[in-house]
Amino acid sequence: TREVVFKLNNNELEILSEHFVAAIASIESLHSTSMFNYRVLLGILDTEKKVRIANIAKKMNCKFFDVVKGIINLYLNGIIRGVLSDYNTFVLSKIDHRKKIEEHVLESWERIILGVLLLEGIISWPKLAALLEVDRDTARGRAYSFISRGITDAIARDSVLSISKKPKIPPLIQISELDQSHQRVLGYILLKRSVKLKEIRTVFRLSSISVYRIIYMIIGSGLVQLQRDKGQLILLQYPNFRPSTAVNDLDNKAQQLISVIEEKVPLLASIDLKTLTTELQMSLNEIILILSQLTANGYYVGTLRGRKYKKDKGLLNIRGKSKCFECGLILPDYSKPCPACSAIPPICSVCRGAISSNDFNGACPYCQQLAHSVHLTEWLKIKSECPICKRKLTIHMVNMKN
Repeated sequence: TREVVFKLNNNELEILSEHFVAAIASIESLHSTSMFNYRVLLGILDTEKKVRIANIAKKMNCKFFDVVKGIINLYLNGIIRGVLSDYNTFVLSKIDHRKKIEEHVLESWERIILGVLLLEGIISWPKLAALLEVDRDTARGRAYSFISRGITDAIARDSVLSISKKPKIPPLIQISELDQSHQRVLGYILLKRSVKLKEIRTVFRLSSISVYRIIYMIIGSGLVQLQRDKGQLILLQYPNFRPSTAVNDLDNKAQQLISVIEEKVPLLASIDLKTLTTELQMSLNEIILILSQLTANGYYVGTLRGRKYKKDKGLLNIRGKSKCFECGLILPDYSKPCPACSAIPPICSVCRGAISSNDFNGACPYCQQLAHSVHLTEWLKIKSECPICKRKLTIHMVNMKN
């Protein structure tokens, strides 16, 4: 990866010139093929810029010479540039070939860290350790590992992890990939628009730490933009979610609630949900939870004030069951290869999730890579280029299908 011209002068090598040719490895490939934690090392270097190797070894709980070899490997593989100013000090000048956010597949704990930074801007090590359910040293190591991703300008200090600039994050996963509890919390926030954290704990019967963990996960997944004002969560922009499953394929209780809402609640009208408890033979809380999940999955757009629900938009349903893009067979699980022709469902270029035949989707006119319409729309608001081929692109150039 380097073209170097040097001379030998009194048993010392002196570099006369150096030319960077090309990087041959990524941090992911180095990390996955070694027992050494290259992500943590890169995160420390990125944070400190100038650091003593002995201090890195102490933070990573490893040997001095393992750190030296790690730095050398990062350098030789074109990932970092810098100078070993003396035997125990490394000065970082540049980190190369960072991935864009849409190219990342983040672990759940990474999405929690990202969510914390997007909502709070700063968090102490004890609080981060509690969120991730690990000890402080492990939490610090994971923070450095996250920093190595290059997603944000995060900084790890002695007592806190902080962020200097909040990036805009497109959807990184689909709603269906969230746990049911996460979907319902998201839907409840959408219904309320502005809600107290204490209220979420009460409605969902969750501990404070569990509520925070779910909210940070949702934000770090790029599904919603929230602002915090003391104990209040405020929705900044209503997301454009669309269902991935036909109403007829939902469970019986969800279908029952939809049937009653369609019968009793005209558009822009309100209903007291308490009046439905006898008819549906459900508790008020159960009705609210199911309605929250329907809202998160895009079937309804509405508002909840106390017990009164107002339907702002009519029911959004999809046509029938998901079919194979190749042979047309109805698929029991569209995220898996077709059992008849083995065709693999196309993958969204933004969230990297499978695209159902019933999903609203669009294709780049240049490389023809498909994406969920809502995800591609959100991505193009952030960056006016195709996530795959990088050609300049606007939403008006995309052929949207449903």
